[in-house]
Amino acid sequence: MFHPIKIKEYRAYWITQTISLSGTWMQQIAQNWLVYVLTKSAFYLGLISFLSSFPMLIFTLFGGVLADRYSRRKILIFTQIFSLFPALFLGLIIHFNMVTVWHVAIASFIFGVAAAFDMPARQAFIAEIVPENILTSAIAMQSMSFNIARIIGPILAGFIVTYLNFQMCFYLNALSFLPLIIILLILCNKSCGHPSEHAPIKTFFKEGFVFLFNNKNILYVICAVGSFTIFGISFIPILPILADEVLKAGAKGLGMIVSSIGVGSLMAATLIALKKRY
Repeated sequence: MFHPIKIKEYRAYWITQTISLSGTWMQQIAQNWLVYVLTKSAFYLGLISFLSSFPMLIFTLFGGVLADRYSRRKILIFTQIFSLFPALFLGLIIHFNMVTVWHVAIASFIFGVAAAFDMPARQAFIAEIVPENILTSAIAMQSMSFNIARIIGPILAGFIVTYLNFQMCFYLNALSFLPLIIILLILCNKSCGHPSEHAPIKTFFKEGFVFLFNNKNILYVICAVGSFTIFGISFIPILPILADEVLKAGAKGLGMIVSSIGVGSLMAATLIALKKRY
């Protein structure tokens, strides 16, 4: 059994995806610190986080339906291009000293909408470029990509904000989408699967919920992840207050705190990705 990283298409996708995700994490940390600098308010930090997350709650199911009905590669190209503009917009208005917290709020909501349609297509696209017998390793590599980015992006953001400026983080994030867009454009069409027949949307929803409730283990995992997302990971938006007012560590300290969260997850994903038998 060979490893998915040996597949040329997957290797190119994985590397460029890691670059894109690193830029996204860089923007998230810079954005949180920017909101804190502008408002010194925990409420606004929570509001911006809510605006970026709420679209995922509403639109992710529709994103999954679209990923079943249409080309996932084309959906990813569109969402990456769509995600580029909020980052570029924020970089420009910061550069010209015009930014307000409401500019950040609007950009966060737009980015959240793009992410809601990007995530299902991104997860499902893996099955189109790797064989089924190494799909578990490929999914684990996907998790590794996310956690590598969660380590690299925040550290870079902390140093860039501390020693350069805010807008550079947003410009770099906008730039980070381009390698993945290029790879998706040039990926050989034969590597991509065919979308499902265009059954009514309600049929897709019904099949999804029937499958979910007939597979209790998956239902339990979703409930556990949902509980952790609501009551656990939601501490991240208020970390700027902890970093500044409690630890006196500034933006650089905030980046290092957030980066440390990804280390344990990266270790687990690495062990799964290197495992040869399942």
